[in-house]
Amino acid sequence: MVVTGVQTCALPICHGPVHTNDIQMYVNFYRKWAEIEDIKEKNVQIFYISAYHNTEAMAKYIANKINEKGIKAEVHEITSMNLSDIVSLIEKASGIMIGSPTINQDAVKPAWDVLSLVCPITNRGKVAAAFGSYGWSGEGVPMLTQRLKSLKFKVIEEGLKFKFVPASKEFEQADKFVEEYLQLLN
Repeated sequence: MVVTGVQTCALPICHGPVHTNDIQMYVNFYRKWAEIEDIKEKNVQIFYISAYHNTEAMAKYIANKINEKGIKAEVHEITSMNLSDIVSLIEKASGIMIGSPTINQDAVKPAWDVLSLVCPITNRGKVAAAFGSYGWSGEGVPMLTQRLKSLKFKVIEEGLKFKFVPASKEFEQADKFVEEYLQLLN
C-alpha cells in the first residue's frame, strides 16, 4: 500500500512506514545515529544528589583523588543539569559514579531518573560505582549498585556508603574505593 510517497509494511518485522523517496538518506541517518563515539580521553563522570551536603562532599573528594591519579574526573549535581546533558556525558565517559543519600530506605528519585536513561548497549562494560550517605539503614548504595549491574556496567560490589558526615575514617575508605575503581578502569 502506498500513500503519498510512504509505503506501509504488512510484515510483522516492520516498525513503521518506509519513505520511498530517498531510502538511502534514511539508512544513512540510522547508521549515524547508531555509531558509538570513541572516547577521546579517559574520564570519569561523577553524578550526585545530596540532602545535607554529605554525599556532595564525598563526590568532590573522590573526584580530587581520581584527578590526582592523572585521570580526568568531573563532578555534577544531578538536579542542576538537564538529563539529556547527563546522558551525553555518560556516553562519552570511560566510567561513571552515582551518589545518593538513602532516604526512606531508598536512593532518591533524581539518581533513579539518571539511571533510567542509561543505554546498556552503548555503555556495556564501562566501569561504574555507587556511593552515598545514610542515617539509619543505608539501602540506597546497594540498590544503585544492583541497577548499575543490570545495565551491564562493571561495578564495585560494595559501593561506598557512610553514616552521616564523612570524617577521616570514611575518607580512608574512599581512598580504597577509588583505588579499586581505578583498577577496574584500567
